[in-house]
Amino acid sequence: MTHSEYVAFFRTIAQQHVDIRHSETEMHFVRTVVSAEPFRQLHMEELLKSLSSKIRTPFMILETYDAQYLDNGADAIFKHTDAAFIIVDIAGKDDFDSEEQILDKTERIGEEVLGYIRHHYRDPANKKRGTFKLTQAASEKVGPFRDKYFGTRFDLRFTPIVSKNLKYNPDKFIQP
Repeated sequence: MTHSEYVAFFRTIAQQHVDIRHSETEMHFVRTVVSAEPFRQLHMEELLKSLSSKIRTPFMILETYDAQYLDNGADAIFKHTDAAFIIVDIAGKDDFDSEEQILDKTERIGEEVLGYIRHHYRDPANKKRGTFKLTQAASEKVGPFRDKYFGTRFDLRFTPIVSKNLKYNPDKFIQP
């Protein structure tokens, strides 16, 4: 899975989920490059500040993934792809009941997204592309951002097979 394929996959999920419904006219999906703390929190704050007039809730923030390669010594090479997304909505300022409802709602939507991903990877047509296991997913509550945004962040791991991508291609190197 390339970065573009990863973004397209999650954008499709955001377009198809009945609560998110991202479209060209209604922005409910954004993607961001996230570095380690403290930059992560600063970047999210800037992202929400810049989009607050354009984005509609609930929405999905897709974070870039990190990868680790695994070579079992045979033909198959795997790429552990650690990914994350956040489902976000708005709660009333200092309205703790509203915050709880938003956290419940964003957790439900995120779990439905995980269900979609699990179903996708169990489809025989996609099994050769890699694996996804719920035992390699986790969630945590996030917020508040900009005093009103709350949500649930989901971490997950895909393990695509990337053997063909990592074959040596002599045409890509100048020979001495």
